[in-house]
This record gives sequence, C-alpha cells and structure tokens, in this order.
Amino acid sequence: MNIPFLNKNRFSIEKENYRTLQEYSGNICFITSYPRSGNTWLRYLITDVLLNLRGERINVLDIPDYTNNVIPDIHINNILETQLTPQQNLPVFCKTHHNIEKIKRNCKKHDIIFLYLVRDPFDALVSHYHYQTQRCNDSKIRDVDAFCLKELRFWIEHSHMALSQVKSKSLLVIKYETLLTETEFQVFRFFSWLGLKIEKEMIECVVKKMQFQALQKMEKSGTSPLPNTLFFRKGKAGTGREELKHSTILQIEKETSGILDELHFLNKVMP
Repeated sequence: MNIPFLNKNRFSIEKENYRTLQEYSGNICFITSYPRSGNTWLRYLITDVLLNLRGERINVLDIPDYTNNVIPDIHINNILETQLTPQQNLPVFCKTHHNIEKIKRNCKKHDIIFLYLVRDPFDALVSHYHYQTQRCNDSKIRDVDAFCLKELRFWIEHSHMALSQVKSKSLLVIKYETLLTETEFQVFRFFSWLGLKIEKEMIECVVKKMQFQALQKMEKSGTSPLPNTLFFRKGKAGTGREELKHSTILQIEKETSGILDELHFLNKVMP
C-alpha cells in the first residue's frame, strides 16, 4: 500500500515527487484536470484496466489503495514507494491538478504526455465548493457564489492552457460530460491513443464495477481516497447552475464564453 506523506506539507511532497519523476528514464503520462472534474473516477477506471491486463482482479473496495500505487497522486502519495514500472509498453501514470504549463516547468522531460479531463465550469466550481466546505468547515467559503467567482480564473487558466494545445499529439482531451455518457468508449479511446487495443468485454466489466452507485456505496462503507471525505457526490452533469445566483451565472458565462465555444467545437470533432 502506498501510504500518503503524513508529516510533510503539500509543497514538499510535490517537490520530492517531481524530482523523482525528473530522474525517471521512461515515459510519463500525467492525468490532470481542474479539481472536481472526474479525475479520481477516471483514475479508478484506468487502474482497473491496467490491473486486468496483468491478470489481477480486485474488489471495488480495494480500488483506492491500488490506484495510489498504479497512478499515484503527486500531491499526496510518495512516488518513491510506487513501482515506476511500465507494462505493455505503456508509460507510467501520475495524477495531478497542476495545469499543463506548471507540469512542464516542474518536470523538464521531452517524453511526457497528458490526459486532460475538462468539465463544465458551473459543475466543476460548485462541486469544488462542496468538497472544500466538507473538508475545511471554514465560514469564509460558505457563500457558493463568492467561492465560484473567486475560483473562476483558475478554471479558465487551467482549461485554456490545455485547449490551446489540443492539436498536440502529446495531449488527449476528454470531456467529463462525455465520459459520463460514453464511459466505455472514452476508456477505449484513451488506451487506443496510447497504442493499445483493449477487449470490449474487459472495458465493459471495468465500467460496470466502477459505476457511481458502487463507488458511493464504497465511500459510505468507510473506504475513501481521503479520510472523512466523499469524492463521489452526484456524478451528474448540468446541476451546478441550480445553486448559483443569476448574476453569478451571467458572469461565469461571460468570462468562459471563448472556452465554452472551444468545448462545443470539440463535441463535433472528437471521435
């Protein structure tokens, strides 16, 4: 089991992990997104496929611990404790919420690729608000509208840096909303992008196991990526607007219009 660093701050953890990755001689795939965009769920799906490829079948209750080893979180896990050993000629995988440019500054390697998961700003921001309030219990973040407007610039920066490089062969973009409705195909598409064809039956089995209802039940049983934290709140698209004032919605629409246009275009051109 990969035990998280418990006595070090986040920045020390990240610094040590980036140093480890910098010294690693093989290929690396960073799975990144703005927080609350489906990153954890996607990691679970990918992890279970990778485990299946090496003949391991695990219970859904064990997926958090296995994922921390197969796709470690550079903000939490000690990457030195993971096995940086690729399989099937695949890269090793790491999870982060850093934007692509920050990753490149911290890991100056030519052989890194990116899987970028992007989610509707309303849903991502509101979900991030609920995640922070359950973790921090801070009165300063009790106002959902103020929180979302404050965080908006980070969502814009994060998404823009990825979408501006969408034609790069080293970047694959998956929309969270598409992952919800076409889960099997998007998992297949990711591994195809890596040059590996996965049997349809294997992906169907993994997706069925990692359904939101099963993951929500897992968390209620006490198994969660972080203690006392529920990651799988709704697993739906289009509900964020319901919690925001009309003025907040208009402001977010105004500031994200260009990016939303790009995402709408991706709907038409992505396979």
